[in-house]
Formats: sequence, structure tokens, C-alpha cells
Amino acid sequence: MSYTVASLHIQDAFSDPERTKVVFGHIGKHRPDVAFFAEAWFEGQDTLVDSIREDFTALGYQTAFALYDDDDGRTDRHGMMAIVRNRVLTDRLPKVVRLGSRNALYVPFAGDGDNQTTDIYFAHLDDRNEQRRLGQIGVLLDDIVDPNRPTIVGGKFNAFYPYDPLAVALRLQRPLTSRLPAVGPGPESDPTRLERFASLGQRLGSMATGAVMRRMTAARFKDADPWHRPTKGPFNLDRIMYRGLHTPVRRLKNRRLFKDQRIVTAIF
Repeated sequence: MSYTVASLHIQDAFSDPERTKVVFGHIGKHRPDVAFFAEAWFEGQDTLVDSIREDFTALGYQTAFALYDDDDGRTDRHGMMAIVRNRVLTDRLPKVVRLGSRNALYVPFAGDGDNQTTDIYFAHLDDRNEQRRLGQIGVLLDDIVDPNRPTIVGGKFNAFYPYDPLAVALRLQRPLTSRLPAVGPGPESDPTRLERFASLGQRLGSMATGAVMRRMTAARFKDADPWHRPTKGPFNLDRIMYRGLHTPVRRLKNRRLFKDQRIVTAIF
């Protein structure tokens, strides 16, 4: 029996009733067994969250949710949510896990005929600082993931493979972008075009080191999308990775949801 895992960066859609309908339209049509919503809502604009969880419950899903709770003082603060529809009973429950400097989510999945629950972790790694990303993925791999259990790790990695041609190009541009004035994103910021360009260049250059993805592959995780197709504009930043499963990924879908953001869906 196959099952479907989806990762969606929904750009605070759960703070907006109209965009919430778009997300529910996708879930209602495709019915994934497990799904993760990165940047699900903006902290302080969470009036819809309780009703959204009730709607997912009505569709047969368990939910897990949390604020990112970053410890770096950033002002662009969000919440995340995951849903799971277990086909058989499991003695494990969805929960929040702490990756040192930011929260992540754990959801167990047990399908028909499976003798062992698959551990699924969803994370949105830091988008500004490579050392924070490495710290977050290090806590996940070293302290949280059980190496003896089938495991999926999905979400927004904000990291390139070192051999990706775009990553190579971005590394070459770092001497230039590191010298430009930049400003961090936030609800009250009004950056100039140059500041936006510099901020994007600096963050992408940091993501291009390849260190995070080297750590994942060294831990024997495989990418559900061996072609590393773009998920955010021209960049491959969202992914689903797996290790120790009884069956490998059967199919990978990559669909547009909002503007330049695409949904990653793996069928196992």
C-alpha cells in the first residue's frame, strides 16, 4: 500500500481566509497521508489557526503545530503545522521537537500492513545563517532521529547540494554580495531594491556552501527528487529525504501553489 507525504511552504496563508481556501482546496483534492505547512501563519495573526485545526480533524487528520520560537531575536516570526492520517493505530503521537535554536515537528505514520511506524520529521531550517542551519540539522540527526527506525525528513532545507550549478555560481558571487548593504526581512522593514538584492544574494550565498546537504547524505539519507527540481523560483530549497524505508520513493510530484512556490510530494 502506497502513501503520500507532502511539504508546502504556504507563505503565511493561514493568516488569510482566501489563501487558506487555496491550501484546503489542494489538500481536499490530493488527500496526502502526511503534509507539512512551513510558514503557515505569521505570529500574532493566528486567529484562524484553531478553526483550521478543527477542519483538518474533520477530514480525518491528527495535527501538530508550533511557533518557530527562534532564539535570535528576529522579527519575522511564524508558525508551522503538520497533519497526518494514520491508517492503523500507533503508540506514538505527533509532537514538537526542539532543534536547538528553532522548533520542528514530529509525526508518526503507520500504513496498512506495516509492522513498524515510520518516523517523519518536518523542519524549516534557518534562512539567514549557515551555522544555525548546521546546528539545527546536527541536533536532529545526532540527538533526535533514531538510526534504527525508518525515517523521513522533509521541509524547507534552505540549502543547496554542493555540486548544484546554481550553488557553484552563487559561491563565486559571495565576494561581491557580502560587501553590499543588506537588511533582514520583517513586518516593519521597507528595504530598498539594492538592500533586497543584497540580502537575497547574501542568504543564497550562505545556502550554497553545501555543508547541510553533505551532512544529510553522509547520514545515508536519499533525496526523493534525484533531479533536484526547483521549488522556490529557480532554486531547489524544499525537499523530502528518506532512510531505511521498506520501499523506496515511487514517484515525486512538484506542483505550483503560490507565485513562485512549489509543493513537493513524495509517494512511497
